[in-house]
Parts: sequence; C-alpha cells; structure tokens
Amino acid sequence: MKYASGLDSKMLGRTPDSIWDIVCERGEVLGDKVYLNFIDDGDTLAYRETQRRAAAIGRGLLKAGMVRGSKVGLLLMGSSLHVLAWFGSISASLVDVPINPDSRGEVLDHAITKTDVDALFVDASGMAALHTASDQCRSRISLVIAPDAVHGSALQSKDVPSGIGRFISVSELEKLGRDGEPAAAIDPKVLTSIRFSSGTTGLPKGVMMDHGHMLASARKFNDMMSFGSQDIMYTCFPFHHVFATITGVLSTMCSGGSMIVARKFSASRYWKDIRDYQVTRAHVLDPLVPMLMKQPPSELDRKHQVKVMYTAAGHYPEFEQRFGIRIIALYDMSELTVVVHYPEGAERRPGSCGKESGLFDVRIIDDEGVEVPVGTDGEMTVRPRYPNIMFLGYYNDSDQTVEQWRDLWFHTGDRGRRDEDGYYYFLGRVGDRIRRRGVNISAEQIEKVALAHEDILECAAIAVPSPLGEDDIKLCARLAAGASLRPADIASYLAGALPKALTVRYIEILETLPKTQTEKVQRAALRRMGKRGLTESTWDHENECYWQVP
Repeated sequence: MKYASGLDSKMLGRTPDSIWDIVCERGEVLGDKVYLNFIDDGDTLAYRETQRRAAAIGRGLLKAGMVRGSKVGLLLMGSSLHVLAWFGSISASLVDVPINPDSRGEVLDHAITKTDVDALFVDASGMAALHTASDQCRSRISLVIAPDAVHGSALQSKDVPSGIGRFISVSELEKLGRDGEPAAAIDPKVLTSIRFSSGTTGLPKGVMMDHGHMLASARKFNDMMSFGSQDIMYTCFPFHHVFATITGVLSTMCSGGSMIVARKFSASRYWKDIRDYQVTRAHVLDPLVPMLMKQPPSELDRKHQVKVMYTAAGHYPEFEQRFGIRIIALYDMSELTVVVHYPEGAERRPGSCGKESGLFDVRIIDDEGVEVPVGTDGEMTVRPRYPNIMFLGYYNDSDQTVEQWRDLWFHTGDRGRRDEDGYYYFLGRVGDRIRRRGVNISAEQIEKVALAHEDILECAAIAVPSPLGEDDIKLCARLAAGASLRPADIASYLAGALPKALTVRYIEILETLPKTQTEKVQRAALRRMGKRGLTESTWDHENECYWQVP
C-alpha cells in the first residue's frame, strides 16, 4: 500500500498526507475487505464501500449548500453513519464536529454555537437531543440529516425539531452527491476537525485538528501496538471522542486491518467479545481496569489472542498477569499526540508512563514557570519537535489558547515528575492536588488503595476545606453490586492501608459519580457538591469519634 500505516520519522518533517487520499487508496486496494463491524447493529462497512459512500456524502453536502470550512456536527452514536459523515466531510474540505449525543439543553447549545455548526447529522438519540436545544441554537442550523427510518418517523409524527433549516434523509444526501466531479485538492494543514476536550474542570474546549495531527496520533498508536493489516481491533467507546475514532477508526484505516465496534463498555462482555470475534488488539480506559479486575476469575481469562493493550498512564501488573497481556502505558492528550511512552525494551517502573516519545520536548515547572529539579512534582509542559503533530488551538477561544501557550510552552494542566533516569510519572490534574498538614498528596494514590477493596467499584479523592487551614481529604465511592459497606467500614480499611499523612477524614457513598466522556471522574463536580464538597450525607470520622488524628 502506498501510504504508511505507522509513524515513519521521515514523514515528520514534510507536508502530511491527506486522510482522504488514504481512504481512497485503501478503498481501491482492499476493496470488499471488512473495515468495521458494528456488532450491536448487525452492520458492517467494507473499505471500498466506505470510500464510495463517504465521497457521495461529501459531494451531497457541497450541493446542499456547504462550502469549504463549513462546520458539520455529528450528533451520533458510534455507527457506520458516524464514520461516513466524518470521512465525507473530510473529502469535501469541511470541518467535522463530533458532539456527545447525551448532551442536552445548555450543554448542547454550547457545543453547537461555540463551533458554528451549520449542518448536523443526527440519529434517533441525536434527534431527541436536538429537541432540547434552544430555539436560538436550532435556528442557526441550515441542514439536518437523519437516517431514513428516523427521518421518515419524524415526518410522519410531525416531530421535526422546530427552527431548523432543511431536513433530509441520508439516502437523499447520498443521491444528491452520487454523481459529480471529485472535490478540489485538500490542504492537509488547515483545520479539518474540532474535537471537544474532556472538560474535567469546566465546559469542554474545542480542540482544532488538522490531518497531520490526527495521522500522527493514529500512526503512533499503530507503531506502539504493532497493529498491522492482519490484525483485528476492538473498541467499545464513544465515537465523539478521539479514543475510539482517531486511535481506532483512523488507526485501522491506516493499518488496513479490521475493527470490531461494540456500542458501549460492559465489564461482563468485554473479554467475551474479544474471544468471539478473534480480536488481536484492544484498548481500555484507565478507570475501567478495576471493573474488569473485579469480574469473577475464569479459566477463560487468557483464552484470547490479544497480546498488547493500549491504555493511558496506568501501571497494572496484576491485570497483565491475570489476562496474559502487555499494557502499553503512555501519556498524551487530545491536544497532542503521544508525549511519553515505553520504548521497545525499556525497563518497566511502577507508577511510570515511560520516557519521552521523541516527538516533544518535556519540561516540569513550578507555579512560577521555573523548571523544577529532577524528582520534584510540578506541571508538565511540552512543545513539539516537528510540525503538524499537535492541535492548532482552541476554536473561538483565543484567550484560552494563549493561556495554555505561556512562555512558548504548552501547559498541559497535568502534574508529574521525572526521575533521574528520564522516566515520567503522571500525578493527576493540577487542580486536583490535595495539600494536608504541609504535605502534597496525589488523589490517585488514595484512590488506588481504595480500589484495592473488592467492594469499591469506583472512587474519587478530593480536597475539602480544613478548619486547620489547607485541606482535608474526602473519598467519594461507588460500591460494587450487592456490597453493603458503610462509611465506617471504608474508613477502617483506609486507616490500615494508608500512612497517617494521607488520613481520609470524610467519606460519602454515591449511586453514581460524575464522569467526562472518557469515563474520568469529574473531581471538580464533586468539589462543587454541597458546601465546597461537603454535603449532609458526608460522613465525618472525627464527628463520629471513630479515631483521633494527632
């Protein structure tokens, strides 16, 4: 195949490839090979079909009034339509904007208006969401496209969202674009996609991406995973985020392999799907690892073909031992590509996400912007060594872009440290730091200990005000099904597992924890509960006289 599947260092200093050129070449060479298999929908896409239908959608969008640079919203679940709308937008030099289909009301208004969405693809879930948008938001959308069944049902029931412009079916759009000249040449260095950040501390920001940035991430994934044309990938994550699409859909396109797509994560079916569909490569989000580990051990745990698995900053030797796989630990962001990872043959160190990838310079600084000594915690800042491998800025948010690029370094907002041998350790978000009795404490350190308890399914440690100044620690926990732990039981367990400097004073058991679109717990949302994180349901061991803390 003409286009490289992995990230060849020779391509970093030149003009990046066009994603659409790769789609066209793969369609011609791979033909009817299955590209994506949506196992919950009974739907598949072959390579040639993907190229042909995406081209028709792209031409259809242009004939329907879109122009180069128009923003095309994808208010869709993970589906073949999502992929066709994405690649179709690229083929016509339009800008795709994936939007969480669970968004409602003001959150949906923000996503659509912030990014100047002009055309919008919706499925049944997206249609329901669009009804909750404000009249002002809907009135700015000139074209809404829905699957034939959703389109027909809405017309029949007279349930078309008010205020929108033209409302057509996917078949109509494809028919409109079935014939015509190919789109003009694509400039791979201009804005082609806006992806929302996770939004752990506020409303998500629109991360602007070009072809080179997305391809660098997709190809680096292929290099680290040794993901080739004979491999089968598995994902069960939402398509409005880069995890499933750029390091999934696009990585698979680059590799020429195939991908199995499940609609959502299920701890009980994760490994079953992998076995049933002969999967050889997979990825998993860090917060979900404890859920998989808390499934009952089975003789089937190692009866699969996956050798390596991609996650993020986690180090999970017990997981690797149980399931017989190797974790690819790394540090990256939507705004970047892989900053830190384990190169081939590097020694594994507990808690570390590896060494510099070679794509970025990395510096750890203090609150004044001064680089800290080796072994000292600080904020991780980076800058690229090559062009076209990171984002173009935040869309319609120049102030935030400048703020993140202080002193000509990109400030990640993440805490970390580097040891004397060049290994990096991710320590969480800067705003999630806890300072108790003069000691800086990592929330992740407390959470890791808490999650070792078999009855704690998910948890988050947060800083709450202390009457002595600085912070006290609160743990918010979600219990496993059928568990009957009391806060006092959790407090007793933590007291025996943590040093006194990390004493957890407050505990609250919750039915659910607020999450980002990538399953990260939103600690900022927990800190906003009640009075700066303390609610009427918060259990306080000092009030209970459970033990005395010197």
